[in-house]
Amino acid sequence: MHRSLWIVLAVALAACLPLAAESNPIGEWSCTATTPNGERVPWTLLVQREEGKLAATIKSHRGELKAHNTRLEQDTLVFSVKVGEGEFEISLRIEGDQLKGNWKGTDASGAMVGSRTRKS
Repeated sequence: MHRSLWIVLAVALAACLPLAAESNPIGEWSCTATTPNGERVPWTLLVQREEGKLAATIKSHRGELKAHNTRLEQDTLVFSVKVGEGEFEISLRIEGDQLKGNWKGTDASGAMVGSRTRKS
């Protein structure tokens, strides 16, 4: 009886491993945000582990911003970033080496997409 239970648990764990690998946000991502007026804004997202926690940095032609409250909610990377006086929440679903989601600020929101350019 115990042996059967262990076999079932081992099979269930093995089935979950590919899902965990697909939801790994660590690496560098080439992203594009779309504004409400349709403008496409390119930027780079760098996700890494710092002191055991996820950390995200956004890089664009305007400079570099550190994200805060970076977390993985199942297969979705969620973080916030402060730009000037505004706060933006970003939610990106991870599908292998692709990201798809949205950004939301006080007065506006839009779509975002990305592709992993480097795994760390």
